[in-house]
Order: sequence, then structure tokens, then C-alpha cells
Amino acid sequence: MILVLTGPVGSGKTTFLKELLAKLQALGVPASGYLSPAVLVDGEPSGYDLLLVQSGRSVPFLRRGGEAGWQAAGPYRFLPEGLETASSSILSSGPGTLLIVDEVGPAEFSGDGVWPALAEALKRPAVDCLLVVREALIEKLRHRLGDRRFYVFDVKNEYAQEAILKSLTEPRTIRLTVKFFGPFRDVFGGREIELALSADASLGELLTRISDTLERKREIFAGTGILQPHVVIMQNGVPVQGPGGLDRPVQTGDVIAIFPFLGGG
Repeated sequence: MILVLTGPVGSGKTTFLKELLAKLQALGVPASGYLSPAVLVDGEPSGYDLLLVQSGRSVPFLRRGGEAGWQAAGPYRFLPEGLETASSSILSSGPGTLLIVDEVGPAEFSGDGVWPALAEALKRPAVDCLLVVREALIEKLRHRLGDRRFYVFDVKNEYAQEAILKSLTEPRTIRLTVKFFGPFRDVFGGREIELALSADASLGELLTRISDTLERKREIFAGTGILQPHVVIMQNGVPVQGPGGLDRPVQTGDVIAIFPFLGGG
């Protein structure tokens, strides 16, 4: 699930995250990633630091000036150590942990900054993340994510924290499509079905769910967790192979296709 916190510059997004983190901790929801508090000199921002969520460690991140070879982000430049630390914190976030990235800005939408690390993290199945994105950049995020759904929360909305906490703590379901080909259409009574499953469901659990009669079970499974040799399963156009294939997670929007094996010679 991808959550997006938005609002204009200086609207209190980082303060919002600090308050949210305290509530997440009280609810036992693990989090990782980083916040980016401003560094003020005479009341004016001279840069931003990283505040690592898990350790509480502070690392210099963005500063005005800097060396010519450092990546630019508007009037600032990424300090190499800070950029490496931010990227590492993104990539080290594990399953079941909310990844917080404060923020995804113009540098990232140009492919710089932490985008390479974030793009890799977003490929992981069942990832949960909370991204801070300015209002003017929401459409760029939509373009980057393609068909991936995300949910936007405005920092100015007094109910935003409550809504985010609810989305992270309530039981979740995913919706996907299962398509049948050849004789499986007769066995399962049609060309396709829409299915709702728990958010942590695997491909094997999906197949068990639809094998709800003895006939259907015999057509799909040769034994516990073992497919019949004549069954071919594809997930989003990619064949599912190997003994651990049924352990693969499924997610909202997946298309699972079930074919009969066709030999030739």
C-alpha cells in the first residue's frame, strides 16, 4: 500500500510525521526510513538533515553550496554521505514495516536523489510506504507509478492522521482477477472471476480458495502444495515455476491465468 502525505512547502509535513510516528509506536506498528527536518540559520533554512526513524540518528543531508560533483536539489545539494544513508535506509526496510520517505521531490522525479533506491523498494511485493510529495508533484508521482494505486492525505486535513492510522491498522484485503482457459473454463464455470483475499495471501492460498470442490481440487493439485503436471499458472503474464512458486505473494490488480499444458512435436 502506497500512502502519500502532501501539502505546500512549510506546511508542517515533517512535524505531522513526528506526531504520527509517536502514535504508530504506541500501536506497535514498526516503521523505518527517515524524516527531513529543516536546518535553520538566523531563521532561514540552510539545508535539511536526515532523522533516521529506527535509530533516531541525525545525518546531514542537503545543504546550500557544496561541491560541483554533488547532486543538486533546487538551491541545495545532496551530501554524498547523507544520500547514501537515505538510500540505505530505504533499501533496508523489511516486510511488515512502514517505510517513510520525507520527501520525494523534483530531484527524484528526474531520476536522481533517492529515486533509484525507492524505485527498487517499490518493486517489492506487499510494500507499505508513506511518501511525502508536494501538491504540485502529485501528477509526476502518478506518472512514475503507472497503474499502481496510491492514497493521498492532505497535511492540512485535521483527520489525516486518523485516516492514515486506520488504513495501517485495520485488516486489509486485495482484489484480483483469475482467468481460465481451455477445459478449466468448464471446471470453474466461466472465463474469469474476481476474487478478494487477505493482504498477505500467496498464490497457493488463492488456488486453494478457488479449488472449492473435489473436482476442482483434483484438476489443480496433485498433492499438498503440488500442481498437477498439466496445469500452467501465469501471474501477470509471467509463468510461475519451481517448487516455491506457490509461495509467491499476490497483490491488488494481479491477473492470474490458468492454462492446460499444451505439448507438441
